[in-house]
Amino acid sequence: MSEWRNFYDRTGEEIGRLKADRPELADLIDFYSKVLDAQKSVRERFDPDTEGKSAPLQPDDVDIDWKLFEELFDRVGALSAERTGRDIPSWSAVTAGDADLPRKLIEGLREGDTPIKDPVVAHLACQTLVPFLEAYAEDLKDSIEDDKWQKSTCPVCGGEPLMGRLHKETGKRELQCQLCRTVWSFKRMECPFCGCDEQKMLRYFYDEDETTYRVEVCDDCKRYLKTVDLRTKNEETGLIAEDLATLHLDVAAEREGYRKGTGSE
Repeated sequence: MSEWRNFYDRTGEEIGRLKADRPELADLIDFYSKVLDAQKSVRERFDPDTEGKSAPLQPDDVDIDWKLFEELFDRVGALSAERTGRDIPSWSAVTAGDADLPRKLIEGLREGDTPIKDPVVAHLACQTLVPFLEAYAEDLKDSIEDDKWQKSTCPVCGGEPLMGRLHKETGKRELQCQLCRTVWSFKRMECPFCGCDEQKMLRYFYDEDETTYRVEVCDDCKRYLKTVDLRTKNEETGLIAEDLATLHLDVAAEREGYRKGTGSE
């Protein structure tokens, strides 16, 4: 079985266990389970042309099947509307009057921004991009020089991190891209959003009942990143499930005036 299929199967099992352990999250987990299934369906039908390309990708390197993208966006939008009761525009409505929006979307997310101003629609567009960029990442992963990269953005697609983790054996800080799910190494004492490395501007907090998880905040850019310390866990869980399991930390961070990554709302 391919690595990406293993990822989808493993993540489905992990969020299934999370649903059993945290029934109060059942509605949200059911939604993301359906989104994962939809992403997997598209991933099975998309085979990128990566000949002559290497990481990091430039926007012009990314050739997405926009008809397949529209199909997935509309499907994910329908799932969101079903869950929340809020009308979600179709992709054709989102791009009406701006045929260049798809290119702007890819370029903007590399710069920590998005041309889609509605945060819900922007989040759904990011979720729709995932299986396409994930396919590129799988093909190009061998061209990543992780020990030389050390940048705050993804070494494959340029996206921002979804979440971080501290390596079980070494304590090394690793980030996972919210768009293509690539994992890369990053400095412990630097903001992964603005690059601030002044210790007085960087701190973290945690729930005293679960010190495995921390929220790393930057008082320069007012952004935050949730991180799991694998040194304190008996069994490693993927960061997709960990992100869902720690939603209360998002609430705590936002209450203090910090905001999450672009397109992650």
